[in-house]
Amino acid sequence: MNHIADLAKQAKELRSKGLSTGEISDELNVSRDTALWFLTHKIEDKEEPSLKDIYVNWRSIGTSPLRLKYIASTLTDLILDTLDENDLDEPEVVVGVANSGIPLASFVALELGADVALMVPKKHLWEPEQNGDESGYLLSNFASVNGKSSVLIDDIITSGATIKDTLQLLRALGSSPLMAAVLLDKSGISEVEGVPVKSLFTAAVV
Repeated sequence: MNHIADLAKQAKELRSKGLSTGEISDELNVSRDTALWFLTHKIEDKEEPSLKDIYVNWRSIGTSPLRLKYIASTLTDLILDTLDENDLDEPEVVVGVANSGIPLASFVALELGADVALMVPKKHLWEPEQNGDESGYLLSNFASVNGKSSVLIDDIITSGATIKDTLQLLRALGSSPLMAAVLLDKSGISEVEGVPVKSLFTAAVV
């Protein structure tokens, strides 16, 4: 079975467990359009997606608390450099985007001595037939962002839509986002909503 068929099979298995298309895209580290393609095509189809995406598997990091800690330390260093370059103070709260941004945000917050807030993004609620009115939300068992400066943490940025939605939500909740930091940038995005976006790695289709 080829790589695309493997991913399509995984997507359909995740759907059978009740995950939304947005959640499936997050689990597979692909765009929502790519996840939808996997769900609507037969596994044996020879056709490849008309859009190009980059599949990323960072499970070797995610399964190891020690590796997560080291990666988070590197992200923290990148954050501090960026804040210094922009003459900004350290954040009062670090916001992790569910799901994969959560462990990274927790370690980064620990290193920065900041509170940690966790957000379920709009993407997790997304289905193609919806009108786009759904909204992400912050988990109530973690820190409030109201009146606090914040740094956003996620694992991968593709189009920037999730970062944009999160920044808009943070501002609506009274936070002042300073920057976003991610492991991997698929699109070469340096800024979203006027906020710097920094990544440890950048990938591109060549």
